[in-house]
Amino acid sequence: MLLINDPRCVLLAGDAFVVLPSLPDNFCGLVCSDSPYGERTHAKYAKERRADGAAPRVELTFKHLTKAQVEFLAAQYVRLSQGWIIAFTDDRSIGWWGDAIVEADSTFPAPRRTHSRAGTR
Repeated sequence: MLLINDPRCVLLAGDAFVVLPSLPDNFCGLVCSDSPYGERTHAKYAKERRADGAAPRVELTFKHLTKAQVEFLAAQYVRLSQGWIIAFTDDRSIGWWGDAIVEADSTFPAPRRTHSRAGTR
């Protein structure tokens, strides 16, 4: 589904496994993705309570990504991007993303890992 169609920005929503293959090569200058994280992160999330002590977290309504799905998405991101890929992920899946991006295009700049913990000081 097309949410924004502006000369400077296109925002699409939908199932990435359906939408991305339908887009032309070099479709955009930047792919920014916050895909579901890995199995361990999903399992941990379900067991945690909210930091403020209120009601337990709501159960996730989507499944974690598998390595094969990461490889598929990374290949699509490399195909679509004219140079930038930002993929938010968990610490256990970062290696999958890096390997999959290099596998999709060995000339693509090596992925960089940054670490951030939301809510920490």
